[in-house]
Amino acid sequence: MKTRRFIPRTFFLLIAFTFVQSLTQGLWLDSSVQADEQQDLFFEELKKKYEAEKSLEDYKRSPTIEAFGTCKSEKVVPFLNEILEKESNPYIHATVGKALGNIGTEDAVKTLVTKLVLMFHKDLLNFPYIEKALMSPMEKKAEDFLLKKGLSSKIRKSPNAYRAVIRAIGNLKSTKRFTLLASELRKARDPEVQLAVLNVYKEFKPKNAARDASKFIKSRDQEVQASALEVLLVTEAKTRTYQKYYVALLRSPYWKTRALSVDCLDMVIHKDRLKLLVPMLKDKNQTVQLAVIAALVNVGTKDVIMPLINAVDSSKGRVQDDVLDALIRLTGKDMGYSSANWESWWLQYKDKVEVRKLTQEEFADAKVHSKAKKASGTLLYHGLRVLSDKCAFIIDTSESMKEVYDFKDDSSSKKGGKKGGTVVRDPRKKSSNSGGKSQKITVAKNELIKVLKSLKNGVLINVIRFDTFITPWRPKLQELTGGLRDDVNKFVQAAQPNGLTNVFDALDKAFKDERLDTIYLLSDGAPTHGAYKKTADILREIDKMNRIRRVKINTIGFNLKPHEKELLKRLAEATGGVFISK
Repeated sequence: MKTRRFIPRTFFLLIAFTFVQSLTQGLWLDSSVQADEQQDLFFEELKKKYEAEKSLEDYKRSPTIEAFGTCKSEKVVPFLNEILEKESNPYIHATVGKALGNIGTEDAVKTLVTKLVLMFHKDLLNFPYIEKALMSPMEKKAEDFLLKKGLSSKIRKSPNAYRAVIRAIGNLKSTKRFTLLASELRKARDPEVQLAVLNVYKEFKPKNAARDASKFIKSRDQEVQASALEVLLVTEAKTRTYQKYYVALLRSPYWKTRALSVDCLDMVIHKDRLKLLVPMLKDKNQTVQLAVIAALVNVGTKDVIMPLINAVDSSKGRVQDDVLDALIRLTGKDMGYSSANWESWWLQYKDKVEVRKLTQEEFADAKVHSKAKKASGTLLYHGLRVLSDKCAFIIDTSESMKEVYDFKDDSSSKKGGKKGGTVVRDPRKKSSNSGGKSQKITVAKNELIKVLKSLKNGVLINVIRFDTFITPWRPKLQELTGGLRDDVNKFVQAAQPNGLTNVFDALDKAFKDERLDTIYLLSDGAPTHGAYKKTADILREIDKMNRIRRVKINTIGFNLKPHEKELLKRLAEATGGVFISK
């Protein structure tokens, strides 16, 4: 009799599992292959479109080139490298950089670091696009490459390239990034390297940022010393650990150090800050004076009013503008440009006045509807006084400025302030090219020309038009003379609405002139083009450029939708300016 052999049930289960697994794996491989084929087809379509658009203007070609950044085909990065080699246009190269940043693979990042960063290290106009591309999310292999090989000898020889790569390293997810940064700072002997790393500390605030930066407070290099103070300002300034340094550095010969020490004392809320700060209203440097005024507003007690009143007559230009703003912000009143008028009013009503820092909306309302301002014959631009003698007027000339201007003044007080408190010409008057109403661009040009004609000879100004491209009247602020008035007026009149809304690049262009202290920015919509378009990104970059300089940005919005007001509101609030919505 034959013995019956039993096959275990687990054997059948194993065979079944193996079959299902092989079948599933085959299906996964098939779907993976199909996905790769689809991406290759997508690449070929983009490639054909790219070839067909070669004769178009640069900005019209950019959407197709940027679209390569969404394609997962392995053919994309080699093709983008071909574009870099065959085309010489910096704008196209910058657009390729955007696409590579979106791809974020090791090969894409290698191209950004070894080609584009070095290619653009002297081109400050388009360099922000490459810096932004390096800040995009990366695959782990790309991060490893940047940590191990990103700081090549060639990169180290170029300050701009080094700054871009070291900032990108600070933005990585890897926990090793701050170890590398600390090592770079510890070994650095070159002030340029020290500054680059300290700037990254300011932006990303690693755990030991204050401790590492404090070692450079006594640096012999003034810029390094100031940068170390900035790190403390954004990390541990509210603690009293370093306050003795802040007090001592108020006497520094370097204006940046004095200004930042004022800011740090303000953050600490030093018990003697009023006693220390009031004498510095007479500092020889304008930026230091502006820092002191801002600090006194933050003190916000009745003790600061008379020092500010005493500074009204002795100051001029932007400083006088800030002194008057400080008094308005703390009292809600505007007594004009005479310290005598202010003192007389204060002595009579100081026991009845509530001194507090007004909200941004209350402050804007008090400024726009001030009777003293209107009665004094002050030069106004959309209801905002023009006192600065180093200012830039930035005007939107995008396609939407062709639209008819619907006159609205929603900046009036909740308590019933007068509407229409502005010197903008009423657009309801007939215009030959808009069927009875004026275009936004016409209203904007007429108002700006009126102001330009009234400015005194000798003031430093610039006018910057922005749409897709940035068109400045002059590369930097120009001293206004009788002979140049016609020229700048013609420049404004020549503005024709076209293209997209490039707010950031226009501001960036204005900031390139170190003498600038005030900006008047007019726009009718949210950003749709430029190195940065998101509100948070623009505010971050402006803060970095403006932390020490204190350029005031006043903003004017034409017929903005609610969501379009956010950027202009926050730009004004962050810089001590005023937002006016029309």
